[in-house]
Amino acid sequence: MDVSLRSAMFERLHVPRMFVLFCKEWLGLSSRHTQYLWRALSHSQHTRVIAMRTAIQCSDALPYHREGLEHFARHHLAPQGLVAVLDILVEDQTLTRQEVNSYQDAVLRCVDQHGRWKEESG
Repeated sequence: MDVSLRSAMFERLHVPRMFVLFCKEWLGLSSRHTQYLWRALSHSQHTRVIAMRTAIQCSDALPYHREGLEHFARHHLAPQGLVAVLDILVEDQTLTRQEVNSYQDAVLRCVDQHGRWKEESG
């Protein structure tokens, strides 16, 4: 990975509140892992990643409530799409395969046998 990109990834970025809540309450990620994932999402130029990142950024303007988080997760962060975006981050070299595997494991723990978020997620 380009040294300037790697150093840019450690800059302080605003992580959208809904994404923080999704990562914490649904995926069980630490603040550190959430920030690191957001940095990777923020530096990718892949169209699919940009589309997901834009939806996440738009969610920051919404007032938070439990139903809003559930709606956001179920409609904008589908498990299959999230797993695919994580794979793209490996291709972009913004995350390593080992890092992505741990994020994907967190997603898969929250998915039912049909590939949808479990009802008790979050």
